[in-house]
Amino acid sequence: MVSASAFVSSIQHPTDGNICQGWLLKKRRKKMQGYAKRYFVLSSQGVISYSFEPGAPIRDEITLKLASITSSSNDKAIHIDSATATFHLKALGPTDYALWMSALRRFCAVASNPAVDDPTVTPRSQRASMSHSRSLTGSWIGVPANARALRVANDMESVGSSLPDCSRSDINVPKLVQTMKELEASTSTAVPSQIINSPLARVSEMVAFDNKSHRHSIGTIDSLSPSLWFDAEDGAEEFFLSAEPTETEQALSDPGDESEEEVVDITASDSSGDEAPTPTKERSEDGDSKHKVVIRRTKLPSPMVGDDGSLLAVLRKNVGKDLSTVSFPVSFNEPISILQKMAEDLEYFDLLGLAAVSADPIERICLVAAFAVSGYSCTLHRASRKPFNPMLGETFEDSRMNYISEKVSHHPAVMACHASGQGWEYWATSAAESKFWGRSMEIKNKGTTHVKLAGSYYTWYKPSSFVRNLLVGEKYLAHEGELIVKDSTSGHRCVITFKEGGYWGPSRAVSGAVYGPSSSTVLAKLDGTWNEGISLQLDSKGSHLRVLWRAHSFPPHAHEYYGFTSFAMSLNEITPDIEGRLCPTDSRLRPDQRAMEEGRMDFADDEKARLEGAQRERRKAREDRGEKWVPKWFEPHPTETDEWVYKGGYWEARAAKKWGKLEQLW
Repeated sequence: MVSASAFVSSIQHPTDGNICQGWLLKKRRKKMQGYAKRYFVLSSQGVISYSFEPGAPIRDEITLKLASITSSSNDKAIHIDSATATFHLKALGPTDYALWMSALRRFCAVASNPAVDDPTVTPRSQRASMSHSRSLTGSWIGVPANARALRVANDMESVGSSLPDCSRSDINVPKLVQTMKELEASTSTAVPSQIINSPLARVSEMVAFDNKSHRHSIGTIDSLSPSLWFDAEDGAEEFFLSAEPTETEQALSDPGDESEEEVVDITASDSSGDEAPTPTKERSEDGDSKHKVVIRRTKLPSPMVGDDGSLLAVLRKNVGKDLSTVSFPVSFNEPISILQKMAEDLEYFDLLGLAAVSADPIERICLVAAFAVSGYSCTLHRASRKPFNPMLGETFEDSRMNYISEKVSHHPAVMACHASGQGWEYWATSAAESKFWGRSMEIKNKGTTHVKLAGSYYTWYKPSSFVRNLLVGEKYLAHEGELIVKDSTSGHRCVITFKEGGYWGPSRAVSGAVYGPSSSTVLAKLDGTWNEGISLQLDSKGSHLRVLWRAHSFPPHAHEYYGFTSFAMSLNEITPDIEGRLCPTDSRLRPDQRAMEEGRMDFADDEKARLEGAQRERRKAREDRGEKWVPKWFEPHPTETDEWVYKGGYWEARAAKKWGKLEQLW
């Protein structure tokens, strides 16, 4: 990690019409690499960009009028969040922090129309709101414009100028959007901001909104509540991170009381087919495996209920906070728990079986890497809701892959799981942290995933995920960064890169490279998308491919059922083969989650409140007795900090129908 004290000066005299330029510490995208010194430039047009050093090529940039800015004077932190990128910065000292914030506020509009009793509105933010500037010119700055780019801009603007008087029925939206994409692709420079704000560009934004709400016309977007929707031309929003929570905030979000958290992990179907299979190999009552035909449901008992419209009001009061400590209404959930969500990572466990029988270490690590990526495919339509946060001691089993998971800690919220199959063993610890930065939500996936095969031992960490377009447009999940699968036995590693999206939305593309034990030579290459499939390149040109994994198709009307895959729809189902055999702490038996799945929202809300109250009472009783919580099926790793391993005994207890002493969760 770079120390702020290592640098003497940050701010330099602005040149070429820039407002501010100098050194800042920027958080690296890779995990556990801390901050690095980067040279930032804030132009008079409201574009902040950075490079490795003065005069070097620009690495990335954000247009402030399309962003939100969150700051904390205590640790000199500045967070700039746009629809396509998020900068986590630190100034090198108090003076630098004040100078940079003064420059940034020229393009800020402090969060508009706060509630009168909103505890997050401080006198300091009110003063900033009265003094903010809206003197943006709307012109583009970044890479220098050339004649070709200007011609493209003029062509796009002339098309856009003809749209304001058109009715919705007169607009061929897909054709217009495709035309804009082709025009942007034809130039090496970015699309000018005045074109981004043109009527043509807003058509694309309105269509995305219309997909969410068919009853609105084009003009309706201007009449939406200003507390939820913001015009980009008003400038960046600014939020302040308060050092201490107010009484109202503490009452709203008791870290020990809430039974919901953010998205942790995800998956989709089979490695070779498009349709999810229904016959499965199930564990029998005596613990042995035998073939059974289990007919699983193809849809949930009730379509999606509840409205996530007021979610933004809750998020805006908790900018920069860990959302696992914030109380959300049950209507913001999806009817599965985080423990069940973690099981989705194993939907394609057949890939591990294929890897287990392979004698080639390169083929093995490629199959394991494809398995690691496959866990993201079920997130394609899951940006709007979050799974239930399990109760402390809650469990979930899935006999298809001998999967057992348990919530082992409540504060911080930590889940552990274990699974096994023919020739392979899998275990993982998950402790996700979610934060809202004004425009997007960042989900930091903490914990290690382990896979053990005969003669190979693999580990990897998951990259961060972002929920984009929380304020306007169609929300989507973006997975960004690197996922590095390491084989500690042979020394091979596979580096999977999740490519970032842009103005037009998510990329979803991934690429991979396999390296030897002590070499930078690429031994194999992978290519594909995290939502469709992964292939191994068989030649240097990539013209011949071997498909390692292909995602199943989503079931019909998936958008009406929380965007679930067929596998996800099966997770909360109690089929005849497991009825009466589940552990009493299993997520399937949770009454508020079951009520939500069946569309009984009022009862779900009441049950959620009852369960949380009972959990508080159990916690207080343990504290009064001086006892510490001891998980039933998992224990801390003997040498690895913050890692949990399976104790064993679950399936034996299930077969004997002797669960021993358990907390009564329901």
